[in-house]
Amino acid sequence: MKPRARRPKPNAKAAITPTSIQSEALERAMLHALAVYPLPNPQTVEWKGYPVTAGRVYPLENRICLSAPLLNTEQRVCETLLHEYAHLVVYHLFGTKAKPHGEEWRRVMKALGAPAERTHTYAPLPTPKPRRKLLYRC
Repeated sequence: MKPRARRPKPNAKAAITPTSIQSEALERAMLHALAVYPLPNPQTVEWKGYPVTAGRVYPLENRICLSAPLLNTEQRVCETLLHEYAHLVVYHLFGTKAKPHGEEWRRVMKALGAPAERTHTYAPLPTPKPRRKLLYRC
């Protein structure tokens, strides 16, 4: 039997070009966040293909990564950006002493006017079923 050709797996870590809605929502949310809590260094925002995680923050790099497939509405982009930005603010103000979703983070979220929720409720993207391994005997 001839083996089937494998399709390349989508790379969730690769950068993705955002839609115009995502770009505009990101710009508005970032301007709001910077007005409330200006940070000394410029932040980098990257769009990724994360299928489950809405966003991630890398405070040492001053970088926020957002999921382009999951954040398909203005509201989702704004909520997630403010959530991740709050992590950056807490890191710059308190360092590593503060808990990731602790009291300091909740206060920053309140000041940003965003709900202080730890996780999102967006439906994850469908993932392909794993292929079964077949054993052949001669």
